[in-house]
Amino acid sequence: MASSAAATPTLREKLDLLPALGSLVFTTLSALLTGWRRGPNDEPSLYLHVVYAAVRKLIVRLSSPQQQWVFPSTDAVYKQQAASFNMAPRTVELRHSAKGLWIGDPDAGAVLVWYHGGGFNLPALNGHLAFFMRLVRTRPGLAVFFVAYGLAPAATYPTQLRQAVEALRSVIDALPLPGPLAAAVMMAPWTALDGGTTNARLAGYNGADILDRRALEYWAGKYMGDRAPDYYTDASSAPAEWFRGLPVGRILVLAGGNEILLPSIDAFVKTLEAGYGPVEFYVAEREAHIAPFVNLNFHSSAPTGQGDKLQSWLDEVVASRGETAHL
Repeated sequence: MASSAAATPTLREKLDLLPALGSLVFTTLSALLTGWRRGPNDEPSLYLHVVYAAVRKLIVRLSSPQQQWVFPSTDAVYKQQAASFNMAPRTVELRHSAKGLWIGDPDAGAVLVWYHGGGFNLPALNGHLAFFMRLVRTRPGLAVFFVAYGLAPAATYPTQLRQAVEALRSVIDALPLPGPLAAAVMMAPWTALDGGTTNARLAGYNGADILDRRALEYWAGKYMGDRAPDYYTDASSAPAEWFRGLPVGRILVLAGGNEILLPSIDAFVKTLEAGYGPVEFYVAEREAHIAPFVNLNFHSSAPTGQGDKLQSWLDEVVASRGETAHL
């Protein structure tokens, strides 16, 4: 059985949380004082400037065991948000110790299977679950099967790949699918874990993202363990032929204009198109990595380009496939 338990920090790591908090407070105050220096392409508000700076400090300063000890698990966040939205939680135990968390009616005409981000080291945010609960609440014909998978370093590759396959299988095996999946969507896919173009910088980029290269390198190491990278971990390194014949009707790739991952995402999309065919690639200006979820997590409810695009695209997919659209 694959481990689904969170990593436990050492006593030293627990004691380190107090100075880490001091460091976080200092970074937050510094960002507040320097926010006036934001450029026209940076965060659209001082509040988000401060929040993003704090997030970057947090993910670099704290280890994965520290963060998993401090923050609630994906399953716990799901139950909290379900209570907030007056939704009855429905959890499905899957093989390899994964869980499927239903948002909406499992018998809905359209089902979206969602795998949250977090570098394979962090649980889902409140913003992840709140976003999809809001989405489903206004779309009774849509349900989301949100996957809670094992986190590194307790669970390493290929555990999460096995869990992802099992989650998808558990949904589609129960459905009378007349053909391939209607669509697939990737929001800010991390497709170059071994470095590569993740180190590239956008022209004029000066820190308007939530990610930091050092955190990416740390997460990748914990996730991979002693395994060598392959095309499943580093899809950017795959040849175009590897994507030929993907059994999915259409693909949308989303990214923020301020992402440090944007160069690698752009390169990945070009390779994907060369093998699969035309892909819709949407980059939202002045937005960070997974902005729809992060912003909502920190109580910034202003619409985001990525969030609006995802919602309108899902509506289009469901409408074009009638009542049998399974994503």
